[in-house]
Amino acid sequence: MSFRGGGRSPTCPQWPRNSRLTNSRERSVYFHTTNLHIAQCAEICARFLGVTSVATARDYFTQSLYLPFGKVVRISHLNEEFDVHLQVVQDFEGGSKYLKTYIPEISQPEVILAHLLKTMDEMIWKYENDLHIESGMACTNEAISSRDLRFSGRVLVYTPSIIDVSRWDTLKAQMKENGLNLLVRDGAYAKGRSENDKPLAFISHDSRDKEAFVRELAEELSS
Repeated sequence: MSFRGGGRSPTCPQWPRNSRLTNSRERSVYFHTTNLHIAQCAEICARFLGVTSVATARDYFTQSLYLPFGKVVRISHLNEEFDVHLQVVQDFEGGSKYLKTYIPEISQPEVILAHLLKTMDEMIWKYENDLHIESGMACTNEAISSRDLRFSGRVLVYTPSIIDVSRWDTLKAQMKENGLNLLVRDGAYAKGRSENDKPLAFISHDSRDKEAFVRELAEELSS
């Protein structure tokens, strides 16, 4: 799903304004979303248009086949402050879990990751350990506890930053000594994946609604 800014509307300042989603065959769904939840909008659009995603590193970070639990951490580095997203992704059927993070575009993403790994117990694990979830098929006695999931050692990083691969390799070798397995999906990954995804639809929207509504709508359509 790609975003395209539209003209501003004076109506409905706290909700998205009129939006139009058009696919490659120029079929459109035009809706005013004041009384619709995002999931309802996504269902309507998907039914009539059939959409696929063309996304950024952050958009790919938000997509998951499994249950994520996480938080946003405010980081200060080189006189800059930015948000880093941390998640524990739980695979109940596979009996495992792994770490996933999104690091925004900065010059030293590997330094930020190394710092996060040193403080991971405080930043994420203690919260995840306090959260107990049971998963199972309805109308059966199946009950898989989140406390029985084993950490696989996988650390998955999404970032738009593209740096020399040797810098990631150095950190990867250090992590391997501690039983951690690093996988990086950077801006080059997002670009290559996007080029292989054929965009079938565009959301024309007011630019003020991108973070408040349209991004979540695109994620619903992509899920």
